[in-house]
Amino acid sequence: MPTGTVKFFNERNGYGFIAPDEGGNDAFVHMTAVERAGMRTLRENQRLSYELEQDQRGKYKAVNLQSADDAPAAAAATAPEAAAAEPEAAMAETEVETSVAEPEAATAEAAEAEEAQPPAA
Repeated sequence: MPTGTVKFFNERNGYGFIAPDEGGNDAFVHMTAVERAGMRTLRENQRLSYELEQDQRGKYKAVNLQSADDAPAAAAATAPEAAAAEPEAAMAETEVETSVAEPEAATAEAAEAEEAQPPAA
């Protein structure tokens, strides 16, 4: 079963190409093959194993897709991404706290301004 790397996949158009590890022509991959494999989409640089099947026009396409990513490598790849996301999450919490505090300050300033004005005649 050949293995390769997703060169690109356009989810909206429903197709992409896999660059085979052995070299040679890229393998066309259609969304139906992705769905049959139980996947939602493919991401650039994702490693896959696949089979080549000839279609009615004589062209070859990738079918029977399987993830070829090693579990330890995949876990290592997601760990830095998760760590990088943590500061963003902390920053988002700070922004929420700030935005909640600002209306309270504005309300207090408005109340003070009303008290300082003489009553309307």
